[in-house]
Amino acid sequence: MTARLVATVAASALLAFAVPGAAQEEKLSPAEGVPPGPMLHGKLELSLASAIAMGLENNLDVQVQRYGPILSGYDEEIAWGAYDPELFTQLLYSDVKRPTSSPLEGEDRVVERSTAGFGGFRGLVPLLSTEYSAQFDGGRYTTDRNFEALSPKLESSWSLRLTQPLLKDLIWNEPWTQVKTTRIRLESSQEDFRRAVMDTVGAIEGAYWTLIADEERFRVARKSVDTARALLEQTETQHEVGVVSRVEVTEAEAGLARREFELIVAENQYRNQLDVLIDLVLGPHLRAASTLEIEPSDRPQDYVQYEVDVEAAVALAFANRPELAAARKEVERQTVQAKFTGNQRLPELD
Repeated sequence: MTARLVATVAASALLAFAVPGAAQEEKLSPAEGVPPGPMLHGKLELSLASAIAMGLENNLDVQVQRYGPILSGYDEEIAWGAYDPELFTQLLYSDVKRPTSSPLEGEDRVVERSTAGFGGFRGLVPLLSTEYSAQFDGGRYTTDRNFEALSPKLESSWSLRLTQPLLKDLIWNEPWTQVKTTRIRLESSQEDFRRAVMDTVGAIEGAYWTLIADEERFRVARKSVDTARALLEQTETQHEVGVVSRVEVTEAEAGLARREFELIVAENQYRNQLDVLIDLVLGPHLRAASTLEIEPSDRPQDYVQYEVDVEAAVALAFANRPELAAARKEVERQTVQAKFTGNQRLPELD
């Protein structure tokens, strides 16, 4: 298995040279707005490792799933952003002119001007859900009212605040729940990508060996037709010299017809399986006029047979199958969601 993986990786490096012209895209078609892709013709001798490498390179499902972990990683970074300290500030300017309502304020009108502002930082501590903030306020105020003793008047203040939830929002608040769920989704998306790769590899390997089996069945059917035709010629010769009856000639003709029918069925199965393998290996690059045929170069006798420990194989499958891992991640995500929902039912005590 290790040697096969190494061969797969090596074959992927030679992917551009595996099919003549496969890596050369034609010019953009103005009418359709998409590149038509190369026209594939002729025969391509392909090993199993090369077929797997080309299939992984050209499979659109694998290409789509490849972006899943990347996008999930961005979602996790966004979730952690809830704990980034936030800097804030605000500046205010006011200029008020109003008529006087009392002779004590002045003669005609009162002018009041103020320049004020505040700034600081605030944030949230992960896990403990402690909210913290520090703020500085300051301002300058002027007025021409007669009884105002201080003009201009300067004011400033500092304020520090810590809020620690004791019941509701302790640990399982919305930001921490989002962090946990996005991390689980990241791991689940990695399993989805692994599943897409494993499914593609399994489908290509199965189609490759099925094609070899159908090719062998087709070869046997051709040989069977040749044998039946030779038997018919021999029976006709014996009938001409009077050795056998006409009934035996008819039986030989029926046998030949049956072998020819089996040959047609075997050829159709072989051609259909060939299309299946070509689609798995070169799907997006195929066009209606493509006449490519794949000729497998590996044979079953080239591989060493070995005994399989069923118990160990089943245990290994349960440990490594991405579907089971993804299901476990979904259970973990639902557990986190249940903890958050249960915490939100608690009374608020800070």
